[in-house]
Amino acid sequence: MAAVRSKRDLPPEGPLPRPAPRQWWEGEEPVELRLTANAGVLLTFRGEKLLVDGLHDSRAHDFSPVAPETLAALAAGAPPWDGIRWLFYTHLHIDHFSGRETIRFLEGNRVEKLFLPAGNGGPGIDREDVSALRSWLTQRAAPVQELRLPEYRSVTYPLVSGIRVTAFRSLHASEEFEEVEHECFLFDLAGKKVLFLGDSNYDRDYFATMLDGVEVDTAVVNPLFLTNPSGRSVVLEGVRPRRVVIDHIPFQEDDKLHMRKLVVRSLERWGESFPPVAVLWEAGDTVRL
Repeated sequence: MAAVRSKRDLPPEGPLPRPAPRQWWEGEEPVELRLTANAGVLLTFRGEKLLVDGLHDSRAHDFSPVAPETLAALAAGAPPWDGIRWLFYTHLHIDHFSGRETIRFLEGNRVEKLFLPAGNGGPGIDREDVSALRSWLTQRAAPVQELRLPEYRSVTYPLVSGIRVTAFRSLHASEEFEEVEHECFLFDLAGKKVLFLGDSNYDRDYFATMLDGVEVDTAVVNPLFLTNPSGRSVVLEGVRPRRVVIDHIPFQEDDKLHMRKLVVRSLERWGESFPPVAVLWEAGDTVRL
């Protein structure tokens, strides 16, 4: 038997059932979140659709790319991926973003605006891919909002009646990535606030300051905000949401890190001290808020 030096050397595990929230509820005007892959989420409210970190195709990492058939459906505007009016990227790492797939999508769909973090380079970023997208956007005078925000400053953009988004910078987790431009997005959906934390670091006090006076209904986070003590502190003391949605989990066939098992075990251990938690971990998984 080969030596086991890391989680990647362990044999694959059988399918685990998707964890169910211990309790959940829907508002009179539900918000739907639908997974493309990894941290890619389609948000639908009142028939309006926006996509966060939803277009990427690289396999040069430990997470799952968006499936080719999903990318094709997105590019073609096929249901349920039709009518997307806004694209958002928290940062430009290859497990969240593809310039090629963004161009393909924009060529086939009418988008009101693309919200794109500034910068072309840095660890985990494909410089040529980002540059190609920026050139394409410039040549076509495409509607893009470049985001380069200093810490402790937020900017709010109205999208349509009853829907607006507030962007603010946070550092990316891990010192290696601190120079990568990284944004959080707080969507206000007729008063219901949904926060996407992306791959933010675990600065509880920073989030408490940025969200002072804000009642967050739902925080969309990666698993480290559950499994890491500092991440749990951000959720419980900095953000204080009514509930949590966890994404950024590899599909079953890609889960070399055994992250799905870690999420299940962490929910068993910490779930009672957390707000209700829903999990998105397969393509097309949905949750309604």
